[in-house]
Amino acid sequence: MCLTAVFLPVLLLAPKATVPPTVPPVSSDVEAENEPFLAISVSVPRAFFKVAELQLELMFADDFSVVFQGGYGVITVDRAETSDLDIGLWDVGFQARGYFYGTAPGGGAFAGLAAQYARGAKSEMALLLHGVGAGLVLGYKWAFEAGPFIDLNLGAGYGYVRAESTAGPVDQKGKGTSVFPFANLNVGWAL
Repeated sequence: MCLTAVFLPVLLLAPKATVPPTVPPVSSDVEAENEPFLAISVSVPRAFFKVAELQLELMFADDFSVVFQGGYGVITVDRAETSDLDIGLWDVGFQARGYFYGTAPGGGAFAGLAAQYARGAKSEMALLLHGVGAGLVLGYKWAFEAGPFIDLNLGAGYGYVRAESTAGPVDQKGKGTSVFPFANLNVGWAL
């Protein structure tokens, strides 16, 4: 009771404290704009060459994205003198895209850098192929409201290829460099 008698007058006579205005919480829309956005697609033309390719595009901003590609399949090389040659192939690739018209999530025109590594093999011939290339890419992505999109890109690059075979009495090796064009058409879904 003594403590109440001492503290009650202090509380009643103390100046009224004001509560600082509260800062409104940050909107979740602002946070969502900064989160990566993912688009998954498959290559249409590569399917005609019996290669399945999956492409993942991570959209870090409206005007910048990074693309990772991977593919696997069997390509057929037409040889005039003998029977056709089927070669098992896998490849991985990377693109860094800058959108200069439109946005990465909403669709638009982009330009960027591309790099690719491919490896092919034919075990019966002890044949091994390696190829690496890098170049410039230019393209357009049409994105639709519900999530589907079409991605068309063209480019040119510089590549290096090495081939070797140990099937015959003498090991055979070859290598070469070249400037090459490339094109791709992907269809997919943005998440």
